[in-house]
Parts: sequence; structure tokens; C-alpha cells
Amino acid sequence: MSLKFRESIKQISEYKPGTSIEDVKRTYGLTEVIKLASNENPYGCPVSLDELKEALDRSVYYPDPLNHPLYKNLSAHNSIKEKQLVLGNGSDNVLEMVALSFIEKGTDVISSEHSFSVYKHVTQLMAANYIEVPMKDFTIDLEAISKKVSQNTRVIFIANPNNPTGTACTAEQVDTFMSTIPTSVVVVIDQAYIEFAGPEYQLNNPSFIKKYPNAVITKTFSKAYGLAGFRIGYGMASSEIISIFHKVRAPFNVNQMALFAADMALTKTDFLKQTINNNSLEKTFLVSELTKLGLTVLPSQANFLCCFSNKLGRDIYNDLIKEGIIIRSLETFDIPNGIRISIGKNDQNRLFLDKYKTI
Repeated sequence: MSLKFRESIKQISEYKPGTSIEDVKRTYGLTEVIKLASNENPYGCPVSLDELKEALDRSVYYPDPLNHPLYKNLSAHNSIKEKQLVLGNGSDNVLEMVALSFIEKGTDVISSEHSFSVYKHVTQLMAANYIEVPMKDFTIDLEAISKKVSQNTRVIFIANPNNPTGTACTAEQVDTFMSTIPTSVVVVIDQAYIEFAGPEYQLNNPSFIKKYPNAVITKTFSKAYGLAGFRIGYGMASSEIISIFHKVRAPFNVNQMALFAADMALTKTDFLKQTINNNSLEKTFLVSELTKLGLTVLPSQANFLCCFSNKLGRDIYNDLIKEGIIIRSLETFDIPNGIRISIGKNDQNRLFLDKYKTI
């Protein structure tokens, strides 16, 4: 059999998520495993099973995101119109919509080095050219990215705060950057971790997408809201861009459970505040302790820390995983001596530090 795959598929690497707790338990015969690898919320899911009963009752029916209360509530939460909002099966689903809408074969897509791998994935899927711009002190260099824009540029992806470094550009810097970009180029501001960032990094999103009709802002319920397993995120943009997204998105792309869970999560303001506050406290603690251990820790505006050691990241990962601690080696991000540590609860962070001292 001789199957004729698309040529662009040949250059794409399979996305490999972080190691799961179940996999580590099975492989190493462990009963207790702590995962500090994928930047999930260590304080759990804010929505109870009882609160999802209606979703279970309605699961026999196809979901209708556009007419679900979440659409109206999420629009109000972000002070935008419903026609400026699209829901996705995770915010990476919205990134796929961007690719399907704007990226054509042979065109250019620009992003930073050491950034979210899905940007490259969706670019290669469309047989386009992915251009990585070097960072400046492990922070996205917006000025350098601006200088790379050409007539062939279609999309720019900016993760702010950036994954895996945790560094961020201020709202003022982003605004200045946008003023230099032609309106024919779509700029995606990925705000997956924005809830954890300081006030100087917070864009006024409604004003921003009004001022820059070529901007797309993506957000997720996976991190601060604790709904990673439900797979739901969203995009905000001009009504013109959103109308195109509705043409390319898959039908019923967000399931009933995710719709109801996200709608309920929006009401859990105390949970969100506590998550952010705990993250800040534990981040301060971890930075101090890791620095004492000789690691270099980048300033983070997210719920994880990017650290550099005199050892290879994969060696640290391999040593810790045998002890039931899962972190992320940054070798795949071209940072061979780097590791990324999700900020956990205090007992989890202390156990990680204790295990780290033994390797």
C-alpha cells in the first residue's frame, strides 16, 4: 500500500505531552507521585459533581456553545460583545483556527525562540515557514520580531507570559510593538498564564482589540481556573476575525461538560483569588530555596519557574522521576540545562526540594 501523505506532514513532530502520574506509577512501581510538570492548578477543580448534574443530563444532546449561558457570561466577564468571542477545545484549538484562517503555504509565521511548541506545529501543518527570533535575556524581543516582518508575513505568535520561561512583556511594550505591525499581519497574544501576572502586564483587552483589529487574544480555563482536563479556552478579536473562525472551527468543538464547568468556574472568584495568592507565596518560597541550591531562576509572571543548572535538564528529570517527582526538562525547547517546575502546594514544593537535594 502506498499512501500519499501531504508533504507538509513529513516535517511535523508528534506532540508529546508531559509524563502522566499513571505512567510513572506503573513504570516505577510507585504509589505516590507528584506532578509539577504541566502547570496545572494544584488546588484542584473548583466545580463540584453536583454542579455538573445539568451537564450530565444534557450530555445526550449535541452542545450548542453559541447559545449556552457561558457565551453571554464570558463576554460580560471580558467586557466584550458576544460576536467578538469564540470558544475552543482548549486555547490551542483557537490557535488552529488562526492557522486555518490566515496561514497559507509558503507564507511566513514569526514567533520567539523558546516558546510554546503549538505555534510551530500549526504553522508546519499549513506548509508555511516558521521563523524563530532570538530572545533577549530569556524574554521575548518584540523589537527584533517587528524587524523580521515582511510582505510575506501572515501571523505573529506572542506568548505573554511566555512558556516555558515565565518571563513577560509589559502592556506598554506590547502596545508599542503592535503600533509597528502592519494591519495585514495577525498578531496572537497568548494569555494562558495572564491571571498570575502583575498589573503592569495586564492589557485592557476590550480596548486593545478595538484599537488593533488585527489582534487575537487567547485565554484558557486550564491554568488558574483548574479545568485542564475539561479542555476549554477562548479567543477574543474583532467581529470580522471571529466570523472567519466560526467558518473553520469544527462543529460542536466544545463539549457539554466543559461548557457548564467553565460557566461555573467564572463564579468561583474566591477560588481564583486564593489560587493566585497561593501561587505568589509559593513562588517566593521556591525562588529563595532554589537559589540557595545554586540554581539560576528566571523572574516568572506565571505559575511555574524556569531554572538553569550545571546539570542537563534531562538528567535532573530522570533522577527525580524515580523518586516520584515529575518536572519538565527543557531540552525540547532548546534549553538543555533548563528545567521547568510548576508551582505546587507547600507540601509538594517542600517534598520536591527534599528530593532535589538527594540527586
